[in-house]
Amino acid sequence: MITPQERLDLKKMLKESDAEDNTEYIRRVKHSVKIRDDIRVLDRLAKTVSKEDLENQGKEKARFLYETYPDLFKRILADELDLAIMSRLLAILKLIEDGKVDQHEGSVMVGKILKELYLDSAVKKCRKLDEAQAEVEPEPEPKIEGKPISWGQWSALRSKIVHDLSSAGVSIK
Repeated sequence: MITPQERLDLKKMLKESDAEDNTEYIRRVKHSVKIRDDIRVLDRLAKTVSKEDLENQGKEKARFLYETYPDLFKRILADELDLAIMSRLLAILKLIEDGKVDQHEGSVMVGKILKELYLDSAVKKCRKLDEAQAEVEPEPEPKIEGKPISWGQWSALRSKIVHDLSSAGVSIK
């Protein structure tokens, strides 16, 4: 559900924007139960008939979904729709239809579901990748073999480098 603070923030935002309110239309047409029932019909059909027969029988037995929401109809036939997610979204639509929330509050609720599905799961995946990467031992850096020199050799070499840089116009402090 939506928290009281979110409700206040939403009302303030709606007051400042030009958002269209379709709540009454949604409540008048009441599609949630029809959509849910047709999805159930198609789901049962998919388990009992062949792929070839599914579309023809589906058009007949789930006519509302086929005619009103053809994209949903096609996605169900192609098994491209997560029915658990669809059920959650239809529950929100039903809350709007029953007058428990308005269109805008329902939109916030849908946004929370989408955040959970996409953002939270992406963050979780990144954490798992980070943990897996941390478990992998890094390759040791190659050792640079040095050559032991005396203080006198180092001092002479440094003096030569400082002289060469000074000759080139670079000042060394």
